Amino acid sequence: MTTTATFKFGVPPSNVNSVNYAIFPSGMSQSTVVPANAESLLVILPIGITLPYKVFVCPDWDTTHWTSKSNGNFTVGFGTPCPSGGGTIRLGLVAG
Repeated sequence: MTTTATFKFGVPPSNVNSVNYAIFPSGMSQSTVVPANAESLLVILPIGITLPYKVFVCPDWDTTHWTSKSNGNFTVGFGTPCPSGGGTIRLGLVAG
């Protein structure tokens, strides 16, 4: 089962370099609820975000994960589906 989420990542200040993006300043990361038993999450990006970009993924349950990226969206797959009570995933994005 794939769930879809739309994220509106903020634009970082121009004085923040790419190393700092990895620690997710305000607006550069989002979290969403993942429904029970979800095996993947399709994330729709704001208009204008295209490859290359980096994605940082942090589910709140014990699982492996992978990403498949394309222009405008990416999919996060979970080695262990989301638990029966649901879960939360935190995502970070570094464009460019």
